[in-house]
Amino acid sequence: MRNSLWKFPEQNFDIPAEFAPTYHRKARELLYARGITTNEELEKLILPKKDGELGRIMNLLHDPFRMKNMDKAVSRLTQAVLEKQKILVYGDYDVDGTTSVALVYSFLCDIGCNVSFYVPDRYIEGYGISITGIEKAIEEKVQLIIALDCGIKDHTSIALAQENNIDVIVCDHHNEGDKIPNAFAVLDPKQHDCSYPFEQLSGCGVGYKLLSAFCKQQNIDIRKLNKYLDYVAISIASDIVPMKDENRALMHLGLCKMQHKNELKQRDKVLLSIQTMLEQSGLGDKNTLSVSNVVFKLAPRINAAGRIKSARDAVNLLISKDAREAKEWCEKIEKHNNERRSLDQNIAKEALEMIENDEFLRNAKSTVLFSESWHKGVVGIVASRVSDTYYRPTIILCGDGEIISGSARSVSDFDLYSAIEQCSEYLTAFGGHTFAAGLSLKRENLEKFKQKFEEVVAKTITEEQQEPVITIDAELTYEDLTMEFHDDFSIMAPFGPENMNPVFVIKNVVDFATKKVGNDKTHVQFNLMTKTGNKLPRIIGFGLAEKWDELYAPDRSYDICFTMSEDEYNNTRRLNLEAKDFRISQD
Repeated sequence: MRNSLWKFPEQNFDIPAEFAPTYHRKARELLYARGITTNEELEKLILPKKDGELGRIMNLLHDPFRMKNMDKAVSRLTQAVLEKQKILVYGDYDVDGTTSVALVYSFLCDIGCNVSFYVPDRYIEGYGISITGIEKAIEEKVQLIIALDCGIKDHTSIALAQENNIDVIVCDHHNEGDKIPNAFAVLDPKQHDCSYPFEQLSGCGVGYKLLSAFCKQQNIDIRKLNKYLDYVAISIASDIVPMKDENRALMHLGLCKMQHKNELKQRDKVLLSIQTMLEQSGLGDKNTLSVSNVVFKLAPRINAAGRIKSARDAVNLLISKDAREAKEWCEKIEKHNNERRSLDQNIAKEALEMIENDEFLRNAKSTVLFSESWHKGVVGIVASRVSDTYYRPTIILCGDGEIISGSARSVSDFDLYSAIEQCSEYLTAFGGHTFAAGLSLKRENLEKFKQKFEEVVAKTITEEQQEPVITIDAELTYEDLTMEFHDDFSIMAPFGPENMNPVFVIKNVVDFATKKVGNDKTHVQFNLMTKTGNKLPRIIGFGLAEKWDELYAPDRSYDICFTMSEDEYNNTRRLNLEAKDFRISQD
């Protein structure tokens, strides 16, 4: 089993006595290490949780009109609304795309627009604004298309729309190509000449900024838009964008809105569709929802519709206003998710066996695998599983025609997008981010692409990027495992990329009743205590049973690293500890 490198921080600094004097000493160290060094910065970091302070969070958001082309986009949307023009909301088939569609479609319906939505078929049309989608818009005499989470590279389809007197507003967040498509207005904070102060919005986040700008210009109460913040929060958590700046503020608002105990007492509670999904996934009465709850419980269900059948099913669920209808859509999507789970497990097993049975693949710096029988809807998940196992840039491809396609996943801070871009001579299309991408190529070019990709990765990947690293934020003692300490460092939440949930370590603990758990016994419930007999709270280690079998001996002591969150049991708050790794103590 692959071992991770534990990286301990260098914290050679003196914390002034006046900084956060009431906070736990370890929380003060953690805050200081993450750049919060004054009480003024600390005050700005704390997101309101009490009624009446909602406006202070909204003040953290940037003026949407600072985004390039926003004035043009709002002007065109205003014209369409006032003239009752036919508007088509077009979005990608993943979580970010479907929540984007649900957000913009729902809001425009609320203000009485003539609006419909379109989500492309993953298998027939593929990613982006498709020609089929534009032809449908022409047939239905659409006058304005709002494209969400796609469009920044869709020159041909946008040109076809414009030729047929259909204006297109692009709301994207992906990297631009050599040139910008000739749309009526392109909103993308990653455009090289866009001066918007935060470029890491999700696609749904860009759609939210368009609508917030529209509300601002038309003097519409922002609360009419914010009742759909559930969608924005789900997109932020699912699309792995940095959890800082606007994303952190919007995520906080969305989580507060979705949780059972809504401390901010916003006018609108959790959306009916989201509440139905929470109940379906066992989170219906959770007083405290986390980013992890969204990523591992809600996102896979929304994604499953587009992976297995049609992402329209996901949108239909998200925009449901009737309880019975929402339940029916939710049950349908649950079936999609169960099928998705079975597919990705079986394909991942096949993919890992292909590597294990091939000496070159076992020793390569990258992984590129292809099978015409694999299901296109789950290759991204499989790429993640394979990348996690062998810890190297991974591409999983499928297709039985002349053109094959697939998904890529990266490791550490290796720039996957750049590596794929250097192999573009063999590709028919590609796009994505530093850590994830999609691509297609002619089947006849597969071997040439594999060879070139391996050469690029081998030349550019560093030794550090080839080894999984767990960054330890602080070493704790038994006495530190308190709700008070948890509450002090949790002011940095919501946690996510570039603001990760802190990882702690406790050293030299011994086992007294650790056991394997789960249906397949692949997880571990650690029951550990200090050598002086103090029992630690229960720690769950997902997927660590195999390693426990390898390292366990009754006379050994261990170091264990873990994250902390809160849970509620019988109306009592308690610590929830999740193990990331463990090792035999060095002492």
